[in-house]
Amino acid sequence: MSSSQASPSSSFAFSDLDDGIGLSSPATAQHRRALLDLINCLRNTGIQKDIDLPMIAVIGSQSAGKSSLIESISGITLPRSSGTCTRLTHADAPWTCAVNLHFISDDGGKPRIVPFGDIITAKPDVEERIRRAQRAILNPSKDTKRFLEGADPAHNEISFSKSYISLEISGPDVADLSFVDLPGLIASVGQGGNVEDIILVRDLVMSYIEKPSCLILLTVACETDFENQGAHHLAKRFDPEGKRTVGVLTKPDRIPWGEEASWVRLIRNEREPLVNNWFCVKQPSSHTLSLGIKWGEARHQEEEFFNRTQPWRSLDPLHKAFLGTGNLTERLSLILAELIAKRLPEIQAELYNTIQQTERELSQLPQGPSDNPVGEMLRALDDFKKEFLERVEGTPEEDGILQCVRPHAATFRRQIRATAPNFVPWEFGVANRYTLPAFTFLSNEEECDIEDGDGPISDHFGVQQSSPKRTGTSCSTDEASPEGFPEIFSAVKTSVSQANSRDRTDCEVAPVAPSGMASIWATVSAGTLGPLPLDSAPSTRVGTSPSRPRDIIHVDEVMRRAEISRTRELPGHYPFVVQKAYITEFVKKWREPAITLFDAVNEITRKDVEKLVHKHFGRMGRGSAKQSILMIMFDHLDAAAVRSKDKIEWLLQLESSPATVNTHYYLNYKSKFLIFYKGFRHKDGSTPKVWSRSQKGVKEAIMALSQLDIHIKPEDFSKLLPSDPMEPALNIMASVRAYFQIAYKRFVDEIPNAIDYEAVRGLGRGLDQALRDGLQLMDADAYERCASMLQEPPLIARRRQELNRRLERLKGARVDLMCVSV
Repeated sequence: MSSSQASPSSSFAFSDLDDGIGLSSPATAQHRRALLDLINCLRNTGIQKDIDLPMIAVIGSQSAGKSSLIESISGITLPRSSGTCTRLTHADAPWTCAVNLHFISDDGGKPRIVPFGDIITAKPDVEERIRRAQRAILNPSKDTKRFLEGADPAHNEISFSKSYISLEISGPDVADLSFVDLPGLIASVGQGGNVEDIILVRDLVMSYIEKPSCLILLTVACETDFENQGAHHLAKRFDPEGKRTVGVLTKPDRIPWGEEASWVRLIRNEREPLVNNWFCVKQPSSHTLSLGIKWGEARHQEEEFFNRTQPWRSLDPLHKAFLGTGNLTERLSLILAELIAKRLPEIQAELYNTIQQTERELSQLPQGPSDNPVGEMLRALDDFKKEFLERVEGTPEEDGILQCVRPHAATFRRQIRATAPNFVPWEFGVANRYTLPAFTFLSNEEECDIEDGDGPISDHFGVQQSSPKRTGTSCSTDEASPEGFPEIFSAVKTSVSQANSRDRTDCEVAPVAPSGMASIWATVSAGTLGPLPLDSAPSTRVGTSPSRPRDIIHVDEVMRRAEISRTRELPGHYPFVVQKAYITEFVKKWREPAITLFDAVNEITRKDVEKLVHKHFGRMGRGSAKQSILMIMFDHLDAAAVRSKDKIEWLLQLESSPATVNTHYYLNYKSKFLIFYKGFRHKDGSTPKVWSRSQKGVKEAIMALSQLDIHIKPEDFSKLLPSDPMEPALNIMASVRAYFQIAYKRFVDEIPNAIDYEAVRGLGRGLDQALRDGLQLMDADAYERCASMLQEPPLIARRRQELNRRLERLKGARVDLMCVSV
């Protein structure tokens, strides 16, 4: 029997007990009998594997008189090396003996108890029954009935076994005891013996006596030197203080001449003292037993021996109480009852805690196979689909799909905005003398880039994101300007104030030069803007940036392209192909950011699917269910990816043909861009004309014109400037730039929405059918297929079986504790 859970060791001293307690006290005997019955009942459930139950284990070396002692206590003759568990119960009914086989399984299940024959009523029949039972124990693969009928194989399957034979003996002359007769410790093996049996027997003995609630009945033969008897050293190893060991000296009639004193010192507890003392018994010899002596007569002869033989007859009455089998039996019965009574509350608490622990361990295992594997798989799929659909719809967690996609959507928007054509209203030869400020008239309707501004980014997955603040932004708004269009004077002034900042802003326009801007003003009088001094600090070429250079398109390049494109147009007219060419150029740049956004969303979704599949199916079966569902989901994602890319390509093709029905917005943008470009247009190096309401004469002119029912703004004065040979190019620049504003805003909505529709939210469409078809849940072999996927790994199945068996025997023991009253 394997070792069980240990509990704190106890001392079972009985020196303070009344001498009158024993079989002569009916009330006490009845109580002890109830306690013993309870422990025997618990042991039948097999919980000794989990809880330390009180017991007596008889140990000793071979030929130490162990079996003779047990025969004397039980009143029956045993075959040597019996390996029995004997339970004695005092009763007024006739003497009976029941023999049972207890097969201990290696998987930790409840012991299989097999009754071995009918109840024996004649003591002489016990020995042969036990001998046959031994054969059944040592040949576990064969039917026990064969051995009951007398089968005697030439060779046993095993030499020793953890399984055991139990004898349940009751009768009027039987003490209330329960003990295990363990095989004698082997010192050496003879010819034909197995050396491994020495270790096997020793390990078997240790598995019993290592338990703190095991009372060790140590038999020592007086005919052999005390120090040479291995059982004594083994008992001392596990009970060094001698609190739970009862020593028994056997064969006192064979003490070598002159060595009596050393053995008497043990009885007096002067040598190798034990809390429960040493006893001495004398059993009939083999010759006497062969003559058919009765056990009552044997007890009488034992008493006569100690009364007439030195040095025993000279002992004082106190130590004479430790002589004889009767005194030993009475004390053992008393000690065992006391131990059981003391351990009972602890057993109840340990039983409860062990049940709780076992149930916790079971709950931590993956869900076991179901009797309805198809139903179980459908239930798991429903749970998976429910959570998956919640995640693609949007969840508030930090690691939600939409939360992970959001920064990629913001990046996509910045990348598309960065493709705006970088027109400058100056010729190539003089452009490096001037700096174009920000399009501040756009700041009311658009936020700045995440890295450059401080406005919210509204992505296309239903979330607004605040952008971190950075210095150096020129995306300011002049709320006093009419219709949100600030004076160019204010815009340039803002640019000057930002000139020494580390970073430029990229709010739809080329940057202000990062250096040499302190002297941009020659004069700030009469609303005039002076040219940038050529001898100032090294300037940055118009439209370039130290951090993100952009291609510059000069006004003369636009004009030259327009002239080349003319065919049969009337003078002053230029074909639309010029605008279309510029539009096509920036639309071509949109494909890469769109595909990059899709790839990011697809990767995020795949990883989320992997995590979710592992959560719902990672502990199911041997992993085939998880793998199958993961493959089905990846196929489903791949199909959605194809649809998403098709839509992206379709949208790109759509944008390659410029068109808009937002006429009002287009014309409004074109007008603003045209005014902006013309306002900063230099002619022959002269100062451009820029007006503001605060300038002298501007206010009077506006009021005078209003009296003629002509209503204009300060910036409209630029329209009164003389004609410019670059006027057609400025119109083309304003037209292309206005269309970009409309097209890019449309595109940065359409692409994320298309990806979301197909590759995120769209994953819910057809998901149920894809899973059912992929797993073939509607096929005839669906039951076998699901059962195979739900089959547990061997280690988990074995562990579940062990825990279930432990829980079964623990709950059975709990029922016994509730039903038996002591």
